[in-house]
Amino acid sequence: MKEPVRECPREGEVLSAVLAGSVSPDLGRHVAGCRECRDIVAVSTWLQGVARETVVASLPRADRVWWRAQVERRLEERRALVDRAARPIRWFERTAAAALALTVAGVLWWHGVPTAEAALPRLSDPATLGGLTAALLIAAGLTARKAAQRL
Repeated sequence: MKEPVRECPREGEVLSAVLAGSVSPDLGRHVAGCRECRDIVAVSTWLQGVARETVVASLPRADRVWWRAQVERRLEERRALVDRAARPIRWFERTAAAALALTVAGVLWWHGVPTAEAALPRLSDPATLGGLTAALLIAAGLTARKAAQRL
């Protein structure tokens, strides 16, 4: 059978002492002998610990949030401008690499080079090297002209 709930006339005094953080010797003796007051001390002490552990999340100041949003927006705009400015350069680099590969393949095919080992003596020939250099310069010039037109 459950025990009936009892009340102690000193509960308010015990609670005030616990909240204040100082219990008098007389009140301490009372708490040691009174089950209801011991429960009040235990629950109140636990609740104070929970309250200390709970950190209230504070919202950032509105002006800082606005300022950060403006900085992010400006950075994003600058990234877009850099990307737009670098686009012709990337296009030029890719086209120049493709032109170089096609020119080397064309020169090797034109001279009938069957293997890579046979290509070195032919590419070191001044006439072949001059033709390859001229083709590369023409390809680079055309690519640069196309990139400049896109700006």
